[in-house]
Amino acid sequence: GWKMMNLANEVFGFSGWRSEIKTLSVDFIEEREGRVSLAVTSTIRVIIRDGAYREDIGFGSADNVRSKGQAMEKAKKEAVTDGIKRCFRQFGNLMGNCLYDKRYLQSV
Repeated sequence: GWKMMNLANEVFGFSGWRSEIKTLSVDFIEEREGRVSLAVTSTIRVIIRDGAYREDIGFGSADNVRSKGQAMEKAKKEAVTDGIKRCFRQFGNLMGNCLYDKRYLQSV
């Protein structure tokens, strides 16, 4: 997630974008033998300075974690980060496809 945030700051400027969590919902919780597995879905909006925005979904999960609190924390963070990344991909090739180019990301 931090690489994507750095790239967004590079492209749009440090104060040139923001994100909003529109929804965050638990898809399932399973508790067995003192361990917790769960999944969370988010709807995220990324807004750039000129008001243009994109929305997308994100998904996060935690498997076989010791406590429900730890599982929720991990899954929620994952869902939000995934949603933000998916939003930025919609702003064009520079913000999307290059996130998977390791050489480019090392130079940023």
